[in-house]
Amino acid sequence: MPCKIVIPSHKRHDRVFAKKLVNDPIICVAESQADLYQQFNPECEIVTHPDDVMGLIPKRNFWRTFHA
Repeated sequence: MPCKIVIPSHKRHDRVFAKKLVNDPIICVAESQADLYQQFNPECEIVTHPDDVMGLIPKRNFWRTFHA
């Protein structure tokens, strides 16, 4: 089973450098930022979380709960 790499990001739609380190990365962002991330990172899958999920650990827990 392939390993998925999820890159949590916040307000750096034009500076997601980690996407260059892995194949087929997934960028996880707040719903309100999805359009900008898609515009600047069309080669990546963009998944969203509610805007009120803030911080790395809450984002990780959200991903595990809803995308496992």
